[in-house]
Parts: sequence; C-alpha cells; structure tokens
Amino acid sequence: MKLAVVYVDIGEARKVYGSAAALSVLGYQTCVVRSIEKDNLSVKPSCMDVEIGIDLKTKRVPVKTIDVAKEVLGEKGLHVSPKHFLSILRPLDPTVLISDRHSWFVVKNAAKKLDVPLLLWVPSAYSIFKLFLYLSNRAFSRSLLTPIGFFYLTYIARHSDYVMTNDILTAKVMQGLWIRHMETVWPTYTRFVNEDAYAEFLPRTRYVRNGDHRFPNQYVLSLIAIDSKTVVSEAELRSLKFVKSVALAVPDIDFVVIGTSVEALRNRRDYAKVKNLKLIGLVYDDTHLSELYRNALCVLYPYRMPGFSNRLLEAFFYGKAVITTSLTNKYYGDFVPNRDVIFADNPHAAVEALKKISSYASYRRQLEDASRAYYIAHYSPEKHAKAVERSLGYAGFKTQG
Repeated sequence: MKLAVVYVDIGEARKVYGSAAALSVLGYQTCVVRSIEKDNLSVKPSCMDVEIGIDLKTKRVPVKTIDVAKEVLGEKGLHVSPKHFLSILRPLDPTVLISDRHSWFVVKNAAKKLDVPLLLWVPSAYSIFKLFLYLSNRAFSRSLLTPIGFFYLTYIARHSDYVMTNDILTAKVMQGLWIRHMETVWPTYTRFVNEDAYAEFLPRTRYVRNGDHRFPNQYVLSLIAIDSKTVVSEAELRSLKFVKSVALAVPDIDFVVIGTSVEALRNRRDYAKVKNLKLIGLVYDDTHLSELYRNALCVLYPYRMPGFSNRLLEAFFYGKAVITTSLTNKYYGDFVPNRDVIFADNPHAAVEALKKISSYASYRRQLEDASRAYYIAHYSPEKHAKAVERSLGYAGFKTQG
C-alpha cells in the first residue's frame, strides 16, 4: 500500500512542492493543502506541475493540490473548528501529516482524530535569532513576541511526533533543549511549470513588475526583497547598499536585482545615479527567472539575516558561481571557500572576486561546476526524499523503502 503524505499550509512554496514531488517520484502519494485568500472555494483536488532535479536536467512531476480558505486553518489554528478540515482530509486517507508552526494546533487535532503521526517542519531559524533586527528597527511589538515565539515553537516541537528543520543552528538549539526526535533535512528546489503559477504565492501588490529582462552587457544577479512594511527591511537595505558599492566600483558590468523596485525605496535618487544597477521587482514567471539566472555572469548575495535562505539554494539549482558573506556557513552545510562559494564580507573583497570571475572563464566554469556538485550532494530530490523517508520511519511507522 502506498503511503499518503499530506503537507498542510507550509508557507515556502518552492520547498514544500519540491518535497512533495521528490516523495512522489519515490512512490508516495502526496498532496499539498494550502490556504489562500479566496471565498467559496470548492476544495476539489487539482494538480500543479513542477520540475525537480537540477537546471537543464529536471523531471516534471504533477503534485496534487487542495486550496482551502484561510478561515479553515485560522491564525495558528487556535480558534478554528476542525470539522471542515477533517472533511477535507479524510478522502485523502493520509498516513502522515506534515505542518509548519502556523497551523499546528488544528493539524495536531486532525492527526489525533485520524490516528496518524504529525511531523513539524521548521523551514527557517528560531525568531529569537532575529531579535537584534527587530530592536535595531525599533519593532518593539515583534521584540516582545519573539520570546513567546521561541517558547511556542519549542512547545509544539516537543508535542510533535517528529521534527524536520532546514536550519543547522535551529537543530543545535533544539538538541540543547532535549528535543531528540528531529533531523536536519536539506530542502530541494522546484521550478513551477505553468505560466504565472508561482505568482499565486507572491505578494503582487508590493512590487512593480518589469518585463524587460534583456541586458546588453554581462551582468551580476542579486535577489534582495525590500518592503518598507517588514521589520527586516533595513537588513535587506544594507544588502542592497553592498551591491550598490560593488556596482559603482565595476561600471563596465551590469547589476540586476530581483525583488526590489525603485518604488520601494525611500532614497530613489541615490540609486538612479548608478547607471549599471537595475532594480526589476519580483519576477513571477519561472521561464523569465530561468533566463535571468542562466544569462548571469554570477550571483552576488550579501547574506545578512539569520537562518536558512532559499536564495542560495536557487543559485545552486541553476549552477551559478556564487559570491556571498561568510555568515552563510552558520546555516548551511560546510562550504569550502573559493570552491563551493566565494566569501566576501565587504564590497572590496566582492569586487576582487568579481574581477577574477569576469576575466577568467575557466575559473568561472570551475565555480559553476562546484555549485552544481554542491546542489547534487546536498539538495538533490533523491537525497531530500530519503531524508524525509527516514523522518517518517522515526515517527513510528514502516516506510516504503
């Protein structure tokens, strides 16, 4: 009998659909239940086609999806009757439920009623690691909630059948808190096939869409999401200033930043003066996103915020040479400097690395080959599926392997 694994309302779309597709290839029945802001949903299962593997060598996999209204799961599931949710789950005959922290209580209730294990997926770091960001941005309400979030996550981790995390530091903290039923599971990346499919997961209203992705010169690609409404915008702004400093020092190379539009900046004139820096907002179409990565000279990501980030995972998926900050080594597998990635903790070091990458094609290809090898070693669908399968086994039932 095939095991049915149901993912419930896990926010990071590329991770959850990549995981579901990887398990599907391994022979599991999978389904993603996601909450969206729409009324009168039919909650009939549909399919979303995704590609997993590594860029230019991917496999297309249909993933069953059920859309439910946000009210069905509620805020952390604290004030929601589980009856409607159970009526959605029962036809799926789940063998295991996987949830993140936000809907944990209602999913835990459903798991108990269905007598199936519940796995908690913690995609990123404890919010306590971001406390200094909240304080520096004077987000005092978030500062007060951060300790509460720490205890909340610890509580639900202790009361889950098993815990998966993508973050090394989170795993160490949990082990220090005597949460032993857990494993660090590296995610696997997915590309959405249908036109504008990924746009459903993105906040369209926050950024200006720019369709011009053709650039005459070689360019360096960055992904920096600046939104004045978020408390971490200052950290992202520091990353953008880093890229700006590098662009000013290398005027013969274009720099393209995804996720930030000119309209999102307070000091627009300062960036308008940098002629080789283009801010193109969010890219909704994965075909355009693929083109941007494939044609880029390399990826520059000044990593500033604590926790595991999809941004480097995306660069590895496309096999690009990566320049980043040494902070990444706290949250990823151990990088070999100047082989897997180039560490540059200041703009001057990034400029020197960029000059070498742009001047020596053999050196750039060496970094690109290492990037692909790192992805295959850590983030391949096969490796991810086997890690999740181990977690299912540890949760207390026999897996298909």
